[in-house]
Amino acid sequence: MFKKIAVSSLSVAMLAGVLAGCGGSGEGKENSSSGTSGSNEGKVKIRILTRLASEQPNAVAFQDKVKEFQELNPNIVIEDLSVEDGDTFNTKFKTSVASGNLPEIFANYGGAAFAEYAKSGVAMDLTEVLEGDKQWSEPFLDVFDNWRFQDVPGTYAVPYEFFAIGVFYNKDLFSQANIQVPTTIGEFEEAMQKLKDAGIVPMALGEKDSWRGGHLYSVLANKLMGDQVADDILNRKIKYDDQRFIDVLELMKSWQKKGFFGDNIVSLDTTAEKNMFHTEKTAMHMDGSWYIGEAIKSPIGDKIGFFPFPYSEDKPEYKDVWMGGAGMAFSISGTLEGEKKEAAIKFLKFVTSEDAFKYYQEVQQGGVFPVKMEVDPTKVDPLSVSYSEAIKNATFRSELYAYDPLPQMFDTVRNNIQGMFAGMAPDKAAKSMQDQVDKLLK
Repeated sequence: MFKKIAVSSLSVAMLAGVLAGCGGSGEGKENSSSGTSGSNEGKVKIRILTRLASEQPNAVAFQDKVKEFQELNPNIVIEDLSVEDGDTFNTKFKTSVASGNLPEIFANYGGAAFAEYAKSGVAMDLTEVLEGDKQWSEPFLDVFDNWRFQDVPGTYAVPYEFFAIGVFYNKDLFSQANIQVPTTIGEFEEAMQKLKDAGIVPMALGEKDSWRGGHLYSVLANKLMGDQVADDILNRKIKYDDQRFIDVLELMKSWQKKGFFGDNIVSLDTTAEKNMFHTEKTAMHMDGSWYIGEAIKSPIGDKIGFFPFPYSEDKPEYKDVWMGGAGMAFSISGTLEGEKKEAAIKFLKFVTSEDAFKYYQEVQQGGVFPVKMEVDPTKVDPLSVSYSEAIKNATFRSELYAYDPLPQMFDTVRNNIQGMFAGMAPDKAAKSMQDQVDKLLK
């Protein structure tokens, strides 16, 4: 069953920031071509607003599908308003909401704040659409969390992008140290100790960027506590200084003390961490599926393999709980009726079908997507093949503290983990996290 996140009470005008996601750079390139020529009289026009407007492979592949849809549906005119730049995208979206002239299809990244769009009718509830066409909807992975809310029934977007956190490793260094790919945390610790004994940093961690420790914390909590912990944080059924969270922090701290992450990790940033991996100074690199392309193009691209983050021998029932989820998704305007609504739904299904995702993967020559699908190893890189196979039975949860209704906890948890790596005791770090919750709830 899909989990639901809490509703924020922020105003719609202030919420457009959730639309642009993490990226705010780019050339602001706009693709406004309708893909048709001649008279559009008597045809249904739908406008789409995404950030897929560059000449990067992912955008080109999407644009190809837009053109194909247009050719197959000459009675529907697609006006593509997409822009690459995040700030420009936000401005266009806010303007369209304020004027009551929202594009029929628009991209977003969901989250608690997006519930306001669901409540206000800006986004359409897609439940009936999803349930009415199982051939289209059943291949989707369980990654709809960001568009399902506790206080607003329904589903308000369909995921287009996807990420999952795993471990990339140097196959040559593993072979030299006579190490098999670990599947359990016990085996993982044994492998890291063997690498350390061989004079190799097992898995460098660039904790100068605090999200690195935050990701490891979330990954381990999922493996040790299961997917229910996210709901427990959301509903205040668990505290950050619960012994189970302290156990996660103590495990992380023990790995640091054993030198598994390298030296001075709080002064090492992510770029330096990846450089260590690419120059074979560390045997493993924990990262998201977004790293696949960079891994393949790196100096050791032909040496890199992938495996899911190991699970706890004591908690095998949580083996397939991953840190991951959807990125950008597509919503339909909640005001649509008649032919426009039918055309928008038809377009949405077309660009998020299993066949469409297979095409995107082939054009990009890799990557993973929010559907279960068979991957052609002759057209896609080995890392994407491994990833796609590994995630088929997975359950996904985002960063644990992202489920907290208090947005301040995002930085609080990360900063206290960084503080722990800098010398704070694990139980003190956990208490500091909970103290912030108690302070904010007074």
